[in-house]
Amino acid sequence: NRSQLNPDNKTYSNAQEVLPKLELIFHPFGIKNTGLVNNVKFDFNSSRIGDYDFVQYGHGNWTTSKDFKLHRNFTLTPTAFYDQEIIFKDPTNNDKDTLVGRFGGQLNLRSDFITGMLDTGYKYTRRTVSGSLTSSNQNTNNSDAEEEYNLFYVQNYYMPTQNTYFKLATGYDVSRSNEDWDFNHRAEPVTAELGYFS
Repeated sequence: NRSQLNPDNKTYSNAQEVLPKLELIFHPFGIKNTGLVNNVKFDFNSSRIGDYDFVQYGHGNWTTSKDFKLHRNFTLTPTAFYDQEIIFKDPTNNDKDTLVGRFGGQLNLRSDFITGMLDTGYKYTRRTVSGSLTSSNQNTNNSDAEEEYNLFYVQNYYMPTQNTYFKLATGYDVSRSNEDWDFNHRAEPVTAELGYFS
């Protein structure tokens, strides 16, 4: 439950409330001798914003991937996924159910160096038109279907000890947008993370 301060009367009001989520996660499984590893999960939750009624969300995701050992220090992993969300009686869609799908993939090259595990690759995610399994709508020219990720990335994960790690990551966005191709507009923020496992 998250409350928000009203600056006018200095009182707090409900901003968002999320009930416990129900998740069904299957153990990763393979398909015959293909080497494909599949991850499937489903979840369901109810949440509300402000004083509106609770809205129910259903969600499912299927991800499949395969490792190619190029060298003892290099592993190439292509991944593909489909993600489907349904919003029951969506208040932003005249209380009709809304289907939102996403599909995409990732190509990751993991290099195992003395400086840690270096991941370089490409990631792509596209949203489908609401209520459709396609990523384009011939009848409208809205941006309902759009690229959410279209970027090259690099990340280094280093564990100096058994209980600590350091992660450094950045990327370069190549999505079709109104931004120009100037590096300052396309470069992802450089993020650094330091962690300790207790």
